[in-house]
Amino acid sequence: MKKRILILTLCFSLICASKLCATIGPIPLNEANSSSMLPDGEIYAVVTVSLLPDACPGSYDGVRLVVDVNQNILIPIPGAPFGVQKFGFNYSGNLDELIFSGLPYKWSVKTNQNLSEFGVFMEAAYDTKFRQDPLTVDICNCCADLTEGDFVVKNTNGYVFAAHIAGFTYSGTTETSSAFFGTVETTLIELAEFTVKPGNKKATLMWKTASEIDNAGFNIYRAESLDGDYVKINESLIIGEGSSTRGATYAFVDRDVQNRKTYYYKLQDIDLEGKSTFNGPVSTTPRWIYGILK
Repeated sequence: MKKRILILTLCFSLICASKLCATIGPIPLNEANSSSMLPDGEIYAVVTVSLLPDACPGSYDGVRLVVDVNQNILIPIPGAPFGVQKFGFNYSGNLDELIFSGLPYKWSVKTNQNLSEFGVFMEAAYDTKFRQDPLTVDICNCCADLTEGDFVVKNTNGYVFAAHIAGFTYSGTTETSSAFFGTVETTLIELAEFTVKPGNKKATLMWKTASEIDNAGFNIYRAESLDGDYVKINESLIIGEGSSTRGATYAFVDRDVQNRKTYYYKLQDIDLEGKSTFNGPVSTTPRWIYGILK
């Protein structure tokens, strides 16, 4: 029986001021197809997985996947169609419940656990003009919230993502297309909440974990624009207090801010082996009135 895939066109509004808008990635695609002449270890493309709070029918949380090709490594051939031709990934839940929205024109989706060893496989029509860079796809579940981790799932070969990219050259080679693969090592820290509250010349960051395994602690990074340079603002590591069976609640007050100026924050969690994961961003705008209303 054929699986039914619902294709919807939704307009997502991503508002991260007060609710956790976590992101996993960018995850590098740094292994090339074994049949190509391209070396492993280069970052040919990256995949970013972001939460879309309340963006789906029924106010469920959705997820956005973005595949962005590194054009410093894969150089587009002048005049030739360039970009992602196919994309594969996995999902930890019931594939029949997924709703794909905002697919590029002439792109299709198949769900089959045996298809290229990825549960979800999407591709452009044969005509090369439908290749995408970047490729963006928004996903909902018909009946429940999604999380970023639902789509960072390894297949039997240990890969979480694969993308076929075409229309490029690499370091003078004659390669014009190849599949690229990526995997990821994440920390074993389950973040339940990450918010920021504005004050008078201050911003209070609060976060809560559901569980922590081998957690060393946290760092806070701040920027003055969403895509700006994030700089660590805590002087020393904020030590983790949770365990594998319980989480903990944390707070950090940033007093080095100005009123009426918006700031963006990311939370970095670090495990005992030095692996780290970034969460956020969240944003806030301090104002003097908050000092009166507190």
